[in-house]
Amino acid sequence: MEKIKEFLISLGIGKNESEVYAALTMYGTSSVLEISRKTNLHRSNIYDSLNELIRRGIVFKEGDSKTQKFTAREPETFMNYLKQKEAELAGLIKEHHSKASEKKYTATIKMTKGIFAIREILEEMLKTNRRIFVYGIPKETPDKIGPILNDFHKDRVKKKIPMWHIYNSHAEDRVKWLNKMKYTEARILPSKYDSTVTTIINGDKIHLIFWDKEPTVIQINGENAANPYKNYFEILWSRAKSVS
Repeated sequence: MEKIKEFLISLGIGKNESEVYAALTMYGTSSVLEISRKTNLHRSNIYDSLNELIRRGIVFKEGDSKTQKFTAREPETFMNYLKQKEAELAGLIKEHHSKASEKKYTATIKMTKGIFAIREILEEMLKTNRRIFVYGIPKETPDKIGPILNDFHKDRVKKKIPMWHIYNSHAEDRVKWLNKMKYTEARILPSKYDSTVTTIINGDKIHLIFWDKEPTVIQINGENAANPYKNYFEILWSRAKSVS
């Protein structure tokens, strides 16, 4: 009897419920009064325990309200009970992994403005030590960013960080200058592909720079979001022209 109670408690079934089930198993079909005599539990507690055991499907009742008696199902019932709990646990695990996956790949977005925001991006990319892909670069970009862009390239080359550029049309001189650097490749697209938005892909981050009077920078952080941009870069790269 004690082993049955310990087993039920290990399944998360309450102490009173375990007492009632064990009594029914040992003494057979019984009324509430008989159970009370065998367990020394208060009748109100017995009613609560029986309702819980019936809900779990391991006790059933028979007879009308006056002659009502209760019977414990055979211990084999717990095999089905455990299978049910195993299925519930499998569902919880699946839901957990699904939510964890969503969390992992959820992109975060941040918006900033001004040349200072672009300079922050350059500094951040030097810290990541990851490959850099850029497309949609207007010819005037180096002049807008200023000397810090050349300093960035010197530090990047020193750190051996590869970088690929796709410039808008009419940027041949800049592309030639870049192609003389180590760990650097640059190409140029026809004018029909010219863009006023520069896209930078660096690891799991995407930076979109809108070249207004005061540049607007949108940063998207998320590997799942970065992959399509990388794929689009590769398409543009295949169509871009090398200039040496």
